[in-house]
Amino acid sequence: MNNAARVAFPIPKNDFYYYEIPAKFRRLAVPGKRVYVPLGRRKSIGYVISIDEPPEGIELKEIIDVIDDKPLFDEKRLKFFKWISSYYFCSLGVILKTAYPMGLGINLNKKIRITGHGFAYLNSGVNNDTEKRTLKALSVSDELTVSRLSEIVDGLNDTVLNRLISGKYVSIDYEIGHTTRIKTERIFHLSDKVKDAEILKILRKKRPAKSKIIDYIADNGEISYADIKDIFGNVSAHLKWLTENGYVEIEEREVIRDPFSSINFNKEVPHNLNPDQLIVMDEIAEAIKSKKYKPLLLHGVTGSGKTEIYLNSIETVVKRGGNALVLVPEISLTPQLVKRFRGRFGNNVAVMHSGLSDGERLDAWRQIHEGRVRIAIGARSTIFAPFKNIDIIIIDEEHETSYKQEENPYYNARDLSLVLGRLYDSVVILGSATPSSESYYNSLKHKFKYLSLPLRVLNQTLPEVDIIDMKIQKNIIISERLREAIIENYRLKNQTIIFLNRRGFSSVMICRACGDSLMCPNCSITLTYHSTDDSVRCHYCGLQEKKLTSCLKCGNALSEIGFGTQRIEHEIRKI
Repeated sequence: MNNAARVAFPIPKNDFYYYEIPAKFRRLAVPGKRVYVPLGRRKSIGYVISIDEPPEGIELKEIIDVIDDKPLFDEKRLKFFKWISSYYFCSLGVILKTAYPMGLGINLNKKIRITGHGFAYLNSGVNNDTEKRTLKALSVSDELTVSRLSEIVDGLNDTVLNRLISGKYVSIDYEIGHTTRIKTERIFHLSDKVKDAEILKILRKKRPAKSKIIDYIADNGEISYADIKDIFGNVSAHLKWLTENGYVEIEEREVIRDPFSSINFNKEVPHNLNPDQLIVMDEIAEAIKSKKYKPLLLHGVTGSGKTEIYLNSIETVVKRGGNALVLVPEISLTPQLVKRFRGRFGNNVAVMHSGLSDGERLDAWRQIHEGRVRIAIGARSTIFAPFKNIDIIIIDEEHETSYKQEENPYYNARDLSLVLGRLYDSVVILGSATPSSESYYNSLKHKFKYLSLPLRVLNQTLPEVDIIDMKIQKNIIISERLREAIIENYRLKNQTIIFLNRRGFSSVMICRACGDSLMCPNCSITLTYHSTDDSVRCHYCGLQEKKLTSCLKCGNALSEIGFGTQRIEHEIRKI
């Protein structure tokens, strides 16, 4: 038997299915491409992960269509996805769907048709009103999508639809649809015809309105239809005449949807590095030159110039023709970083994160995949940016927990950066003012090279920090030192912010006689007392009950232990 395509689907089961490759798709169905195939009683989009000899004794279904012109991923990238699937116990298909979001402009539209059996059922008299209206709507249309059918038939739901499907009154089919298309604009150029001075003279005399458009295009070299419309108004008839008579030529040009296109990026020149930065840069430059996997922990205090190190490192890579991947913990941090990166590298930067529109994400993905940009910046999902090769990976604020994906598929982008770096022989820089315990431990064990920026740029002083031992200050919540500082700040009419990571008035309600405490029956954690409504609450499941004054076990009075923001507020008001 000929080789078959081994296909993965975005389903929880980590199963693979084999499909026969029709002769017309032999050269097209290759690993890395998406295919449109039958799956059970429906059709689905899957990812070809290999071309193999299928198991014996099974009858293969054929591939219906090959979706992509070029593979989405290569063997090295597939190895990365397989590692994620194995380590995080997630199906390869789900990982692939995460790496290639929005279906990359493709989805499956469910189409519903009425069958001959359905026509007979409708004519015989349907008892169910919703079924009757559904069949009637389908009888006057060749086919309808589920969403369109739901708009027409009020009260249509899955139960009614499934009943009609099981009764074979309707049939369902699927077709490939485009969700997000490549955006283009019409660009107008002058043809060689207008170089003839005599022709141009006649045109100006007989058609002055059209000649004005020609003169404007001549002054600017080229102009988009949108700009012509802004300047001259609706002149589509003039443009049509000019095009048909060979004075103007039209070019369809792709428009990149860029969320930061409206921001003015001032050209940024590299800053002079201080001695500590120069030492760090020498280490990074040597690591880049080696073209080997090298994890580096950049421990730099706030304001020590870590971003300048990132920029210089990427500049070194880009000059060598390499690619750079930059991850930030939050979407909100992206604009300020993009501003600096675009100021240094211009439009050689693509931005990827979940806050972008489908069109913006698709354009960013295509720019990276086609090698039109060298640098990608974004939140944790940017770890899947489709570079063919990666020379440097930078994880800013590497200690942040937001690098962890908290829904399926679960992963930690910081840890994946190290796996990706090893796979591509990249330099991986983990930057932080407060490194995670894992990264710091790895640097102590010499798994990571430790780089330090102990001083702020221009020797700016760090804020003064006092640590107060509360064991000495018995039975008080706010220390004398903090009390004095708050009062002094208040007298100077300045503001004070106090942080506390506990809600409520007190964290525990306990009986001093028997030691029993009020616990949540659902979560087995202590209930927190809230003074605003005199209640006890569980901050895990949301349970809320009226405060009890006596112990349920022995009947003695309950005491309030610990403190939260409400009690701090109470104490501050007294001060």
